[in-house]
Amino acid sequence: MRNLTLAILLICIVSGCSRKTYRLWADRDAQCLIKSRQFCDQWEIPDRCVEPPVNSRMRDFNHPDCPCKRPGDDPAAAKYMNCSYCYRGSKYWDQFSPNSPIEQLHWSEYLPLDEEGECKVDRQLAVDLALLHNRGYQTQYEQLYLNALNLSLNRYDFHSRWFGGNDTSFDAQGDGAAASRLLSTSNDLGFTRDFVGGGQFLTNIANAFVWQLGGGPNTNAVSTNLIFTLTQPLLRGAFRHVRMENLTQAERTLLYGVRDFVRFRRQFYLDTVEQYLNLLTIVQGLKNTRANVDALESNLRETEELLLRELASPLQVDQVLQDYQQGRLNLLSAEQGLQDTLDAFKFSLGLPPEAPILLDESILETFELNDPKLDALRSEVDETYAQLRKYLPPEKAPQAVLEKVAADIITAIEQTQELLPAITDELDRWKTKMDAESKDELLDTDSRLDLMQQRKLYDRITETLEELETELETDASDAEELADDIENVDEIENWRGLQELIGGRLQNRITTLFVLQNQIRLFLIELRPFDIDIDFAVENAIANRLDLRNQRGIVTDAFRQVEIAADALQSDLNVSATANLATDPAQNNSIRFDSSAASYQMSVQFDGPLDRFAERNAYRASQIAYQNARRDYMELEDAVKNTLRSEVRSLKINRLNFQIIRQQLIAATRRVDEAQINLRAPTGDNISTSRTRDLLEALQALLDTRNGLIQSWIDYETSRITLFVEMEMLYLDDNGVWVNERYNPRQNQDAVDQSDELDVDGPRLEFEDELEDDSSETSSEDGVVDGPKVDLEFFQDIPDRPGFEGQ
Repeated sequence: MRNLTLAILLICIVSGCSRKTYRLWADRDAQCLIKSRQFCDQWEIPDRCVEPPVNSRMRDFNHPDCPCKRPGDDPAAAKYMNCSYCYRGSKYWDQFSPNSPIEQLHWSEYLPLDEEGECKVDRQLAVDLALLHNRGYQTQYEQLYLNALNLSLNRYDFHSRWFGGNDTSFDAQGDGAAASRLLSTSNDLGFTRDFVGGGQFLTNIANAFVWQLGGGPNTNAVSTNLIFTLTQPLLRGAFRHVRMENLTQAERTLLYGVRDFVRFRRQFYLDTVEQYLNLLTIVQGLKNTRANVDALESNLRETEELLLRELASPLQVDQVLQDYQQGRLNLLSAEQGLQDTLDAFKFSLGLPPEAPILLDESILETFELNDPKLDALRSEVDETYAQLRKYLPPEKAPQAVLEKVAADIITAIEQTQELLPAITDELDRWKTKMDAESKDELLDTDSRLDLMQQRKLYDRITETLEELETELETDASDAEELADDIENVDEIENWRGLQELIGGRLQNRITTLFVLQNQIRLFLIELRPFDIDIDFAVENAIANRLDLRNQRGIVTDAFRQVEIAADALQSDLNVSATANLATDPAQNNSIRFDSSAASYQMSVQFDGPLDRFAERNAYRASQIAYQNARRDYMELEDAVKNTLRSEVRSLKINRLNFQIIRQQLIAATRRVDEAQINLRAPTGDNISTSRTRDLLEALQALLDTRNGLIQSWIDYETSRITLFVEMEMLYLDDNGVWVNERYNPRQNQDAVDQSDELDVDGPRLEFEDELEDDSSETSSEDGVVDGPKVDLEFFQDIPDRPGFEGQ
């Protein structure tokens, strides 16, 4: 049993630990080091492994330590594994099953597909998918992991580093009486340790056994040496600031890496959301283009009908037809552009182009400015009116046609009246929204002016709705009276009565209601407030931007390098002491040390600075690098200020632009309705061709304004998110959810702490003072590194979403 135990111990020593042990050991050290840098809530990151999650496209299910398969190889390159430079290749690689797929398609099973097999992606799901599958995000975290590994190696330099081994040899010389057969074995065990002051200590115990097996009597000899060596530099390479430089830099670099990753997550969120919102802009533009084509098609049919009745000229038909064909071409181009952009969006998420991604367009419901029922009713009334106009006097319409038109008019009036309560409710919601905005004392002049204009428009719309309700009751009464007497009145008189009721009154009523609902819903579109002063934004960014903090640290790193380079200009002066405690060879005892066999040595080595040419250049380069680092910091700080000032201005401009486009859309809608009415009103024998062109231009202006509305809203939303990122105020939870989305910094501006932070004067945003020295981590009683905490009271509650934890 004893021999078996020794054999197992010998095998373990020779083979070392398993691959899995080393991997898990490295992961544990790296994760602990990354966690130790998160002593401030401002740069906390989620806990995660360096391997991608199970539901990620990048996850490799082959065992990382004992793979049984090798990836599919290129056929031309594969032959060099079998034969290289006329030498037969190794059979080692044959133990792995060939042609394992590089991409494993398990990830598709985790896509949240609907009943139709499509993944409906909203803004947050787009971020979730990007966190799971984006290759750049994974690479960024792996770089942070490698920084932690580098730090663990630099820390290990100051640990006791053990070594040990055995050397056994057999030496045979000569033959006969002069033959020599020597069997020798030597063992060595010891450790070395570096000190932060520049010194190095080494100790080892070495013993040797020698057996003479031939050429005379068999003899043996044994000897043991216990050696202690201490070396201490006194000039070049001495003292803590030189010896600890690599460790200091590695400690700081890991902190920089954690901050860079936090900022990368925020920028990553912004980029993903921006791409998603831009896609929605294209989708809404496609809807607007499709609606414009439908309007052009309807206008074309109406113009062709007027041509048959000699109420329009061929030129007018040609004008409408050309615009209709151009609209169809624009629609086709927009559809293809949407697919191209969607494929690019999938690529940025890390998904293949064939992934069944469908955009969630619920955000665009806000930009549906009219009830689909009202649109359908408007089309039905136009169709009824067109049916009636087929029988222009003196031609008489059949009695059945007149009765059907009368019934359709009564039905249309009833449907119009049924839509009024819903529009009134929307009007009340608009009033509630205006009342809430008017209580905000921080509104700027432009917003107050816009609110004043909204109230005036609200009063006009309220009055118009009341009049419209009364007029519809009158129309309903007249329509019923006309329907009752339709058999007793001449067909032409009935035709004129119906024509006046539907063309002169009902169409105008529905058009008015269409315009009113369009205006009401326009002002129900919400722009989330983000009121902030330029100086306040800049001061917060300078105080809290993580890249600025890192760059400030890099300047100090460059400053230290100047001193390190200057140290290399000095002479070498080292003091070394060695003690060798040995056994007496005559005693032939491996554990009996004798003072007569011991030796002691002390030496001083001096190397004058006769050749420091390379060191001179390095010293001068370090000074230039320090000045360069200073300039880089100043440049970054100026760039941050410029970006913040520009973004704040852009946010205000985008808000004002949205308010202006709302007014323009109201005017464009009225212009189209007026152009349609003018087109239907004959002038002499023919309709003027200029009126056709007016309608076409009005439709194009309406399309452009609708596209401008969604674009201005997206621009404002993107600018708002960008400001959060630029001010280092966008906080994401472990699942990548933006938790302070509705936070308005202007409301808390007066409560911001005005204390200094890392030698930078400026306000602090809900953060306590940071540790004065990043390198001095003081642990609390529960083992967590003490550090500043973030006040997150303004964060909204976010529900857990399974499947996307720890990204």
